[in-house]
Amino acid sequence: MMQKTLRLRLAAGLGTLALGLTGAAALRPSPAPVPVSATVAEVSAPLYTVREYMGVVAVFSPENGLVRLTDCAVASLPEQDRLRLAEGVTVDSEEALAMLLEDYQG
Repeated sequence: MMQKTLRLRLAAGLGTLALGLTGAAALRPSPAPVPVSATVAEVSAPLYTVREYMGVVAVFSPENGLVRLTDCAVASLPEQDRLRLAEGVTVDSEEALAMLLEDYQG
């Protein structure tokens, strides 16, 4: 009889403990949600835009505007490159910028 009582008390205690843990987890505040649109915008935002400026290839950043003028005359480039520069070529890394400028100055 004593073992049966002990088992019942143990089972009741474990059940209470499980309910308490579940309730405590439900009361814990969840972290603030991160807006998906902000995350996507940060990922897809170009680091630089390369375009024609005053007849040469120039580099612009969204934050600082004009950051670099090259000595590469746009008029000396093939027509397809001139058209792309007229629209602006976006790059998302320093490496991509270096490769693009090397192609134009090549």
